[in-house]
Order: sequence, then C-alpha cells, then structure tokens
Amino acid sequence: VLLIQPEQLQRQFESQMPEDVRQPSCYARNLLEYCSYSALHLMVQEPDHLSDREFRRLSYDMMLAWEAPAAGCETLSK
Repeated sequence: VLLIQPEQLQRQFESQMPEDVRQPSCYARNLLEYCSYSALHLMVQEPDHLSDREFRRLSYDMMLAWEAPAAGCETLSK
C-alpha cells in the first residue's frame, strides 16, 4: 500500500515518534499502529474506498492485528 520497504517504514517510526512510544515494552504494538495509520491515511484519500474489497479486507486484518500485537504490552479484557 505504501510502496516503501518495511525497514524504511521502521526508520520513519523511530525518527518521528517520541522516545516513550518506542519503549521495548510496547514497541511492537506502537509500530503496528504507526504502520496501520500510515496505510489507512493513504487509502482513505481514494474516492469510494469503502466499496473497495481490498480496503475492507486490509482494515479487517488490521483490527485483528491490533487485538494482540505483543504478549507483554497490554492485557486484553474480554
């Protein structure tokens, strides 16, 4: 979606986000949220993005990934 290498996206995350967001305890979750936000921000610029099957699938996959990106970050309450 973003047409950049994962390593470059990670470097952007590390250079743009404050240090408290990059702490090891929640690094995976925050990196995932940064990448997802970047992709969603780009995709919603397209007209009729909600009718796009690929967009709907990607947003669903993102919701699943947000549910449990790292074991030690947050405990989910169900």
